[in-house]
Amino acid sequence: MRSGREWFLALVLGVLVVIWGANLTREGARVAQGAVDLREPPRYIVREARWLRTNAEGAPLYRIEAEQLAVYADDRVVIDAPKVKGLGQRDAWSLVAPRGEIPAGSRDLALSGGVDVTGQWGDGQALQARTEQLTVDVTERLLRTAEPVRITGPGRELRSVGLRTDWEAERLDLLDQVQVTYDAG
Repeated sequence: MRSGREWFLALVLGVLVVIWGANLTREGARVAQGAVDLREPPRYIVREARWLRTNAEGAPLYRIEAEQLAVYADDRVVIDAPKVKGLGQRDAWSLVAPRGEIPAGSRDLALSGGVDVTGQWGDGQALQARTEQLTVDVTERLLRTAEPVRITGPGRELRSVGLRTDWEAERLDLLDQVQVTYDAG
Protein backbone atom coordinates (compact mmCIF):
# COMPACT_ATOMS: atom_id res chain seq x y z
CA MET A 1 0.00 0.00 0.00
CA ARG A 2 1.25 3.45 -0.83
CA SER A 3 1.93 6.07 1.74
CA GLY A 4 0.40 9.54 1.75
CA ARG A 5 3.71 10.95 0.56
CA GLU A 6 3.76 8.71 -2.53
CA TRP A 7 0.18 9.71 -3.39
CA PHE A 8 1.08 13.38 -3.01
CA LEU A 9 4.13 13.01 -5.33
CA ALA A 10 2.00 11.13 -7.88
CA LEU A 11 -0.61 13.92 -7.73
CA VAL A 12 2.01 16.67 -8.18
CA LEU A 13 3.59 14.75 -11.09
CA GLY A 14 0.15 14.33 -12.70
CA VAL A 15 -0.59 18.05 -12.39
CA LEU A 16 2.79 18.92 -13.97
CA VAL A 17 2.10 16.56 -16.90
CA VAL A 18 -1.32 18.20 -17.46
CA ILE A 19 0.22 21.71 -17.39
CA TRP A 20 3.01 20.64 -19.76
CA GLY A 21 0.47 19.11 -22.16
CA ALA A 22 -1.66 22.27 -22.11
CA ASN A 23 1.40 24.39 -22.93
CA LEU A 24 2.29 22.11 -25.85
CA THR A 25 -1.28 22.35 -27.17
CA ARG A 26 -1.24 26.16 -26.88
CA GLU A 27 2.16 26.38 -28.63
CA GLY A 28 0.90 24.06 -31.39
CA ALA A 29 -2.09 26.36 -31.94
CA ARG A 30 0.21 29.41 -32.19
CA VAL A 31 2.37 27.64 -34.79
CA ALA A 32 -0.75 26.63 -36.77
CA GLN A 33 -1.97 30.25 -36.74
CA GLY A 34 1.37 31.50 -38.02
CA ALA A 35 2.20 33.39 -34.81
CA VAL A 36 5.52 31.56 -34.52
CA ASP A 37 7.92 31.50 -37.48
CA LEU A 38 9.91 28.30 -37.37
CA ARG A 39 12.03 29.21 -40.39
CA GLU A 40 15.65 29.89 -39.85
CA PRO A 41 16.89 33.46 -39.69
CA PRO A 42 18.31 34.97 -42.88
CA ARG A 43 21.87 34.14 -43.93
CA TYR A 44 22.42 37.85 -44.35
CA ILE A 45 20.57 41.16 -44.40
CA VAL A 46 21.43 44.27 -46.41
CA ARG A 47 19.94 47.56 -45.26
CA GLU A 48 19.44 50.43 -47.73
CA ALA A 49 20.05 47.94 -50.52
CA ARG A 50 20.73 48.71 -54.17
CA TRP A 51 20.57 45.55 -56.26
CA LEU A 52 21.04 45.06 -59.99
CA ARG A 53 19.32 41.81 -60.98
CA THR A 54 20.94 40.16 -64.02
CA ASN A 55 20.12 37.26 -66.30
CA ALA A 56 22.27 34.12 -66.75
CA GLU A 57 24.54 35.98 -69.21
CA GLY A 58 25.05 38.89 -66.82
CA ALA A 59 22.86 41.37 -68.71
CA PRO A 60 20.74 43.66 -66.49
CA LEU A 61 17.10 42.67 -65.93
CA TYR A 62 16.04 45.37 -63.45
CA ARG A 63 17.23 47.43 -60.48
CA ILE A 64 15.87 47.35 -56.94
CA GLU A 65 16.31 49.90 -54.18
CA ALA A 66 14.98 48.74 -50.81
CA GLU A 67 14.99 49.52 -47.12
CA GLN A 68 16.10 45.96 -46.44
CA LEU A 69 16.91 42.82 -48.39
CA ALA A 70 17.14 39.47 -46.56
CA VAL A 71 18.56 36.31 -48.17
CA TYR A 72 17.70 32.93 -46.62
CA ALA A 73 19.48 29.57 -46.76
CA ASP A 74 16.99 28.26 -49.36
CA ASP A 75 17.92 31.29 -51.58
CA ARG A 76 14.56 32.95 -50.97
CA VAL A 77 14.89 36.75 -50.93
CA VAL A 78 12.53 38.95 -48.90
CA ILE A 79 12.59 42.66 -49.69
CA ASP A 80 11.17 45.47 -47.55
CA ALA A 81 9.87 48.56 -49.39
CA PRO A 82 11.23 47.70 -52.85
CA LYS A 83 11.39 50.26 -55.67
CA VAL A 84 11.87 48.54 -59.03
CA LYS A 85 13.17 50.28 -62.16
CA GLY A 86 15.13 49.43 -65.26
CA LEU A 87 12.68 46.92 -66.74
CA GLY A 88 13.34 46.43 -70.44
CA GLN A 89 15.27 48.66 -72.83
CA ARG A 90 13.05 51.72 -72.32
CA ASP A 91 12.71 51.54 -68.51
CA ALA A 92 8.98 51.97 -69.14
CA TRP A 93 7.70 51.02 -65.68
CA SER A 94 8.45 52.06 -62.11
CA LEU A 95 7.11 49.82 -59.34
CA VAL A 96 6.84 50.55 -55.60
CA ALA A 97 5.48 48.17 -52.94
CA PRO A 98 5.71 47.56 -49.20
CA ARG A 99 7.04 44.01 -49.72
CA GLY A 100 8.71 41.89 -52.35
CA GLU A 101 9.80 38.28 -52.46
CA ILE A 102 11.73 36.06 -54.81
CA PRO A 103 10.66 32.56 -53.78
CA ALA A 104 13.23 29.77 -53.45
CA GLY A 105 13.92 28.25 -56.87
CA SER A 106 12.35 31.15 -58.78
CA ARG A 107 13.64 34.19 -60.62
CA ASP A 108 10.29 36.02 -60.57
CA LEU A 109 9.75 38.91 -58.17
CA ALA A 110 6.39 38.91 -56.34
CA LEU A 111 5.39 42.37 -55.05
CA SER A 112 2.61 42.67 -52.48
CA GLY A 113 0.87 44.88 -49.95
CA GLY A 114 -0.38 47.46 -52.46
CA VAL A 115 1.74 47.97 -55.57
CA ASP A 116 1.98 51.38 -57.24
CA VAL A 117 2.92 51.35 -60.92
CA THR A 118 3.88 54.40 -62.98
CA GLY A 119 4.45 54.50 -66.71
CA GLN A 120 3.10 56.06 -69.91
CA TRP A 121 0.21 55.48 -72.27
CA GLY A 122 1.03 54.90 -75.91
CA ASP A 123 0.42 58.63 -76.57
CA GLY A 124 3.10 59.59 -74.03
CA GLN A 125 0.71 60.69 -71.27
CA ALA A 126 1.58 59.58 -67.73
CA LEU A 127 -0.36 56.74 -66.12
CA GLN A 128 -0.61 55.40 -62.60
CA ALA A 129 -1.88 51.97 -61.62
CA ARG A 130 -2.60 50.32 -58.30
CA THR A 131 -3.08 46.65 -57.43
CA GLU A 132 -2.55 44.53 -54.30
CA GLN A 133 -0.09 42.08 -55.88
CA LEU A 134 2.07 42.11 -58.99
CA THR A 135 4.56 39.61 -60.39
CA VAL A 136 7.62 40.62 -62.37
CA ASP A 137 7.86 37.56 -64.65
CA VAL A 138 11.48 37.25 -65.75
CA THR A 139 11.01 34.38 -68.23
CA GLU A 140 8.22 36.02 -70.24
CA ARG A 141 9.35 39.59 -69.48
CA LEU A 142 5.87 40.51 -68.24
CA LEU A 143 4.21 42.29 -65.36
CA ARG A 144 1.10 40.35 -64.35
CA THR A 145 -1.58 40.15 -61.71
CA ALA A 146 -4.90 38.38 -61.23
CA GLU A 147 -5.98 41.01 -58.66
CA PRO A 148 -8.22 44.05 -59.25
CA VAL A 149 -6.35 46.90 -60.94
CA ARG A 150 -7.13 50.61 -61.23
CA ILE A 151 -5.29 52.60 -63.92
CA THR A 152 -5.60 56.37 -64.18
CA GLY A 153 -4.17 59.13 -66.33
CA PRO A 154 -5.27 62.45 -67.80
CA GLY A 155 -8.93 62.01 -68.81
CA ARG A 156 -8.89 58.23 -68.34
CA GLU A 157 -9.71 55.63 -65.75
CA LEU A 158 -9.65 51.89 -66.31
CA ARG A 159 -10.56 49.13 -63.89
CA SER A 160 -10.19 45.42 -64.38
CA VAL A 161 -9.54 42.18 -62.61
CA GLY A 162 -6.16 41.06 -63.87
CA LEU A 163 -3.53 42.67 -66.03
CA ARG A 164 -0.61 41.64 -68.24
CA THR A 165 1.86 43.99 -69.83
CA ASP A 166 5.29 43.55 -71.37
CA TRP A 167 8.31 45.27 -69.87
CA GLU A 168 8.54 47.67 -72.82
CA ALA A 169 4.93 48.86 -72.33
CA GLU A 170 4.09 48.07 -75.93
CA ARG A 171 1.03 46.01 -74.98
CA LEU A 172 -1.25 46.25 -71.96
CA ASP A 173 -3.96 43.60 -71.57
CA LEU A 174 -6.82 44.02 -69.10
CA LEU A 175 -8.10 40.52 -68.42
CA ASP A 176 -11.59 40.50 -66.90
CA GLN A 177 -14.46 42.75 -65.77
CA VAL A 178 -13.03 45.71 -67.65
CA GLN A 179 -14.53 49.18 -67.08
CA VAL A 180 -13.26 52.22 -68.99
CA THR A 181 -14.04 55.89 -68.43
CA TYR A 182 -12.63 58.24 -71.05
CA ASP A 183 -13.05 62.01 -71.21
CA ALA A 184 -11.62 63.47 -74.44
CA GLY A 185 -12.56 66.99 -73.25
